[in-house]
Amino acid sequence: MKPMAPTWCNFRQLTLAAVLACAAIAAGGCVRFGAAEMNVWAAGEMAEIDETSTPVWSDPAYDPDAKAIHLSAAANETVSFQIVLDATAEGLRDVRVRFSDLSKGEGAVLPADRIELFRMWPVTVAKVPAWRHRLGVGRLKTGRKYDVLIPSSAPRNGMPFEVGPSERLALWVDVPVGRSVVAGRYVGVITISGRVGAGLTAPPVTTELRLSLVVHNFVLPDTRPVIAVGRFDHRRLFSRFLTRGGKPFRPVWMDRADPLVAEGLVLMRQLMTLAHAHRLDLFETTIRPTMKRDAFGAARLYWDDYDAVVKPYLDGTAFADRIGVPAWPAPLTEAWPAARSLGGVDAPEYRETFGSLAAATAEHFDDLGFADRLFFWPVRDADAPDRYDRFVRTARLIRAYAPSSAILIDSPPDAPGYDGLYDILAPPAHQLDPDRLSPPPREGMPLAGVYLVPGSPPYSPSLALAASPADIRAVPWLAMRANLSGVLLGDVLGWDDDPFRVVGESVGEKLSLFYPGDPAGLDRVLAGVRLKRLRRGLQDVGYIRLLTQRRRGELADRITQTMARYVGLQADGDHAGDPRLDGWAADGALWEQARRLLAAEVIAADPMSMGPSPNALTMRLSRQALIDAARPASVERISTRINPVVVGAETKLHVKLSADIYNGSPDATDVMLWLPEPPQGVRLIGRAAKRRLAPWATETLEVDFECPLRSAGGAGKLSVPLRLNRGADRTETLSAKVPILLSRPTSRPVVVDGNLSEWPIRSGGSAGDFGLLGRRGRDGHQKPLWRTDVFVQHDAEFLYLAFRCDLPGDAPVSVRATNGVRYDQLLAVDEDLVEVILDPGADGSTASDVYRMIVKANGVLVSGRGAPTDSTMAATSDWSSGAKVAVGRDDAAMFVEIAMPRASVGAEGADWRWGVNFARFATGAMEASNWSQTPRHYYDPRNLGALLLLDDP
Repeated sequence: MKPMAPTWCNFRQLTLAAVLACAAIAAGGCVRFGAAEMNVWAAGEMAEIDETSTPVWSDPAYDPDAKAIHLSAAANETVSFQIVLDATAEGLRDVRVRFSDLSKGEGAVLPADRIELFRMWPVTVAKVPAWRHRLGVGRLKTGRKYDVLIPSSAPRNGMPFEVGPSERLALWVDVPVGRSVVAGRYVGVITISGRVGAGLTAPPVTTELRLSLVVHNFVLPDTRPVIAVGRFDHRRLFSRFLTRGGKPFRPVWMDRADPLVAEGLVLMRQLMTLAHAHRLDLFETTIRPTMKRDAFGAARLYWDDYDAVVKPYLDGTAFADRIGVPAWPAPLTEAWPAARSLGGVDAPEYRETFGSLAAATAEHFDDLGFADRLFFWPVRDADAPDRYDRFVRTARLIRAYAPSSAILIDSPPDAPGYDGLYDILAPPAHQLDPDRLSPPPREGMPLAGVYLVPGSPPYSPSLALAASPADIRAVPWLAMRANLSGVLLGDVLGWDDDPFRVVGESVGEKLSLFYPGDPAGLDRVLAGVRLKRLRRGLQDVGYIRLLTQRRRGELADRITQTMARYVGLQADGDHAGDPRLDGWAADGALWEQARRLLAAEVIAADPMSMGPSPNALTMRLSRQALIDAARPASVERISTRINPVVVGAETKLHVKLSADIYNGSPDATDVMLWLPEPPQGVRLIGRAAKRRLAPWATETLEVDFECPLRSAGGAGKLSVPLRLNRGADRTETLSAKVPILLSRPTSRPVVVDGNLSEWPIRSGGSAGDFGLLGRRGRDGHQKPLWRTDVFVQHDAEFLYLAFRCDLPGDAPVSVRATNGVRYDQLLAVDEDLVEVILDPGADGSTASDVYRMIVKANGVLVSGRGAPTDSTMAATSDWSSGAKVAVGRDDAAMFVEIAMPRASVGAEGADWRWGVNFARFATGAMEASNWSQTPRHYYDPRNLGALLLLDDP
């Protein structure tokens, strides 16, 4: 068990020898000099560090006891880690980090000057997307997140570093390993020094971290098993850095004689080479050749300026490795040349002009020797309502005049008119069906195929600022897992007016993997942390390709499928509005375990390897450990159906407990769900259920039992132990929370005033123990930071509900001054609110059957029937609840009271059996939580708890 706080040493009371000894054992790398202290710790590249995160003692990359960082890499690979310095109230100044050479002995050295050091600079996160809550990847408050990487040599915020009082200095370190580096273990030292406080005479405090790097005896290939390409607009780049006449500079055409254009092209080269060094290739979307009329009035393209800009990226001379970009878009689109200047889209002049230019473009790229890199992207505004007609019209022209060129479509080709008009398919991930969609193969067209457009989790990972390290790393793995041709990113310079304040990043359209150099005082583009993590995933798939090349393809597939399970519409649950959550592994440490296993397998598969190779038993155990840790057979959802039954003179509850179990393995798996010793008073009916799960299949197993009416605890939950057996010897212990709420009649109507002082305390009449929405990669539920309790009672006319919502520290409440609610992925977001979902009669079968009421923090009531905003999942209809609502607040909580007429739901309002769930969205904690602890969404009747309206007061 690692200590959670460091052990301090008083250096002033020690001899020099004792000082050195004390420094060697300081836990976590913490050094103290009298009242001066410098707390240093490290973490691997998969640790998500922010301004308040605590040390990750279980991180395999860092041993705090030995103050040692342990890395491994192939030749031609870059590995990374992070260093964190936490200042006390005195602050830190003149902080310097120095690396020694990494030495293997026998003269083999990795020079220190090859190691790159960056300061991690925070970006403001103004809005957290709903998918972050749905995936359950942990809390991300609106605030700040490290993403900009400032080189340590930068004139501003570079080294020597200054750290304000009680602030944090976070550093990112890249260790590139060249192609010719000899295999073996390389060891060096990182020396960190600084002065505590503002005094000029403060003595320096110094600590050291050991750095150990194992270089494997194989070389990561330069060729990309999964190509990753992204786009940008040079006008955004130019206008951010350059001005003319006091206005942002946006050139009309690339006049290389213009000094500002020349400066902009230098910026463009720096951006392209920076991306290429991270295995991401970019292409520009708006540069065009010059178009003029010849002596006969025909339109002609003049390519000199265009070629001078583009050709170095195609032939690779712009890059150190001399490998050119794999794809480049034709300058022609349905928007250029403009149809209105040529008589309109149906005019013969437009058709002839566009066709001749398309043919000339294809011929020019063929003359350059890059016909295989060229693709036409005719329509690029994905949300346009008439995009189908526009695409078909333009693509037919391209097919007629440039039949050998590839055509890209970025929406599903569901309409019959698309047949034969596309070669590259790149729809948004939530519309991607990798099992069905595949362009017809065309000879000599290497770009043809299906591409993953990251975004829209949980259909695919996102690369947005809110994404976790595992999300970003998983993108290339999922593309390889689904046999896709590559990854197509959106605009990688998705900068708004303030590039360092991210409001939201739309699916496939806008990213910010790079930043302007403002915080560094540099007139160039800076990389972001997410670019580094994307590189990590792109390097990983190089391991997978090597293993396949060494005749271990089946094994490579098995590891890939363990980590990357499904993508796109393979994530559909019961319907498109209810996606499953576990498409890729969520645990960062598991990804590192998978990479280490891949490295060992690559070494073991090489009969010519001169290094030590793991034995067969060790390899089998490692594979099985990875599979077990990735939970190939996992419970995706637990739901309950609760029916009152009369047994003699007593009313009891018959509980049918259903578990959706997913087999994320290429092998059929025997699973058994069973109830061990039941809680007191519980009588087992169907104690166990067995099933053989096919590979990649989901099945529902059911067990049922009978319990007394008053079985639930104070939070309205009955805890039921469950066990899941996977195979013969692997057992997983689970806990199902059965939500049961008992409402007693009240003798007088409740005064709805937002004051809960008159509410009685009654056994079974309160709902608590809320869980966060989403629990990807986890069993059980996550506790919200902010507590919510709900109280219920009724009379013949009304159902009364009261919410008590904790607001720690007098937290602010956010509310939009509208009478509506904004939904994102079936989740009401962006303001503080509570929600009630009801199924009177408890006999609903679809989301169309449920009623919903939302009360916003300003007292506005929004009600309806069916799942909101998604008519594909369920029919929706208006419902006037006629409810009275009131909202109150004190220093510690917000209170919501509701009196809903039972007659508003028709005859079923008189029933004493209801399905119910209570939910809350808290902007201050950025938490979406609910009582029944459903992992996916609130509106399926199977995700509701039981509400029983009793006659006995």
